Amino acid sequence: MIKSVSLIGFGEAGATFARGGAWGAAARAYDIEDKTSDYAEAGVTGCGSLPDA
Repeated sequence: MIKSVSLIGFGEAGATFARGGAWGAAARAYDIEDKTSDYAEAGVTGCGSLPDA
């Protein structure tokens, strides 16, 4: 069972892993660009900084 997973960078690959992994709230993501809507679409928690992810 996955307790948590962090995705650093949320481009095409990160978003694909998030959707395919279906981690939901167990996944946190960070990208240097604002990807708020992409995080919501993939069902992951977006973080405002790298340490938060």
